[in-house]
Amino acid sequence: MLGLAEKIGKDCKVLQRTYFGDNLSILQSMALESMNLIYVDPPFNTGRTQARTQLRTERLSNGERVGFQGQRYKSTIIDKKSFYDKFDDYLAFLEPRLQEGYRLLSYILNYLSKSIPICRNASLILSSYSCSEI
Repeated sequence: MLGLAEKIGKDCKVLQRTYFGDNLSILQSMALESMNLIYVDPPFNTGRTQARTQLRTERLSNGERVGFQGQRYKSTIIDKKSFYDKFDDYLAFLEPRLQEGYRLLSYILNYLSKSIPICRNASLILSSYSCSEI
């Protein structure tokens, strides 16, 4: 009997989307048993402020940064985001996301694994396979 990995071959169409935002509302808007893989990236509950800076870089001979093969680059800050990564009841925060992830997993994966790959901040990757047979 072929395993799932062997059954997902060249004839399969992989559909992937990445969502940015509150992963709970995104998960709740999706159809029952519609996903084969779910990766949810909630906060870690570190108790610290988490900050992210998005940069745009362009190669310039007088740029302030040195990068690949000694090329010089200028960096421009596009966006900065931060959040306080602390929850009074972290499990109450995670539980509905885990339940929604389980609801979305396709029947075959629910049957095979009984577990969901759900992990850590505001991104969500969903994959769906369309194959002649799985």
